[in-house]
Amino acid sequence: MADVLDEIADDVRSMHRISKERITGTMLQVIFIVAAGSVIAPIILGMVSTVIQLLIETSSGISSSKALVVEAVTAKDTIMSLMQAYCDN
Repeated sequence: MADVLDEIADDVRSMHRISKERITGTMLQVIFIVAAGSVIAPIILGMVSTVIQLLIETSSGISSSKALVVEAVTAKDTIMSLMQAYCDN
């Protein structure tokens, strides 16, 4: 009888350990998603905005590429609007 109770206790302990491991694994995924959404995404959007601004500034000095400048400004405005919408959420 004591052996049966020991085996049951071992099974309960292993089930409890498995449930804790599942919770830990889920929390790591949640932390990754939150970190990616709140830290990494704004950094990437800021870098894209900076690169677009740099491209606009360097291409605005060339008179033959005025169409490119207009398209770059439109793209910059679109990306800035998307970034503001993202940050507002």
